[in-house]
Amino acid sequence: MYKIPRNVGYNDLAILYESLHKGGAQVVAIPVSFLEGGKFGMAGLLIQWIAAWARTGQEHLVSVSGIPVETVLANLAEEPHGCAALYFASGIVGVRGIRFSPAEARRYLVPGLKAMQSSRFRDTNGSRGVHLCCYQGAVNEYLLPLYGRRTEDSLRDSDGFLTLTTQLLESFEPLAARSMKGTQLEYIATLIEELFANTHDHARFDQDGMNYPHGNIRGIFARTFEQRARPEDSGKDLGPLGRYLAWQSSHRKRYRRPADVRAKGAEAKDARDNSGDIVAPRATRFLEITVYDAGPGLARRWASQHVPDFAWENVSIDDEAKYVKSCFQAHATTKRNRGFGQGLTSSLEALKALDAFMSLRTGRLFLYQDFSRQDAVGFSPEHWDERRPMLPDVPGASYTVAIPLARERK
Repeated sequence: MYKIPRNVGYNDLAILYESLHKGGAQVVAIPVSFLEGGKFGMAGLLIQWIAAWARTGQEHLVSVSGIPVETVLANLAEEPHGCAALYFASGIVGVRGIRFSPAEARRYLVPGLKAMQSSRFRDTNGSRGVHLCCYQGAVNEYLLPLYGRRTEDSLRDSDGFLTLTTQLLESFEPLAARSMKGTQLEYIATLIEELFANTHDHARFDQDGMNYPHGNIRGIFARTFEQRARPEDSGKDLGPLGRYLAWQSSHRKRYRRPADVRAKGAEAKDARDNSGDIVAPRATRFLEITVYDAGPGLARRWASQHVPDFAWENVSIDDEAKYVKSCFQAHATTKRNRGFGQGLTSSLEALKALDAFMSLRTGRLFLYQDFSRQDAVGFSPEHWDERRPMLPDVPGASYTVAIPLARERK
């Protein structure tokens, strides 16, 4: 049995992938929730792993603990990774020999789907956030907040995504939504539109244009989190994301402790400002947006249409990185439904304007780019871990973006 811990990290997922390739178990135990809501981007990364697990054979069972099992499954269906688990599972097993069929498992997805279709966004996720999920072959695959009609050719235009973005933010972070300038909202809407449009155009089918026999999934997950850091923090021990968060939170809006706490200056270890007053660790709220899918992945899709005699097993890791970068070039598109345009290049402009940080897990790559850096030009990502540029192969693509919401005081 595979067991996903509540504090699952990036290295844990790499180990789980390696176990899959060795021929692992048919049963996976998945927790309902994760510590502190899960690590950055973990929702999309876990969905990719669940899809890979489901595509390794015929029977794939999800094991849940706790009673009543019905309540556990209802709670699991409120989380993105839980939606994927219930959708891909060929059955559910629980205490006292309980076993549910795939149809019985998917029944728990219905309340969330109804909330998505009716734009009751706060009801789409059990924690503070919003989740929109499109399941291959489902009657409600084409969600009305994302599509004008329940058809594949009705993906909403830019105005529709601006309205959607505003509604999403107002549902779980209303103060941030109201304080944003119009241009900032437009940039976030552009980012969501272009990333999801790319997923819609390239990830619903495999590289040969065929349906996935064990199903497919694509969606959007958004939440906020808060980072506190002192001016001297470097974040080096937390990797590229830690460095970004440390810089943003130590150079942005300052929050002071209440007066009664500040009075205990002799006991506090906080830094002091120029006037000698104690200041609390500086805090910045970040918007985290994940756009994920379980399709062929960026490099596979690109190379299958542009590289003669393409064979994945012959692609080096450097070539794969080159193919991914090609997907972000201006006017370089393989979109079948939306015509030729700027495509993902528009998302790069939005990322730069928003001082954002983006991670991308696709194929054998785990890349990142800090767009708040002055030297950030175009799409020039780096490996998340330079010591290990090639990771186990994953289905689809998972983009996760951090956007600072708090601004410096003037």
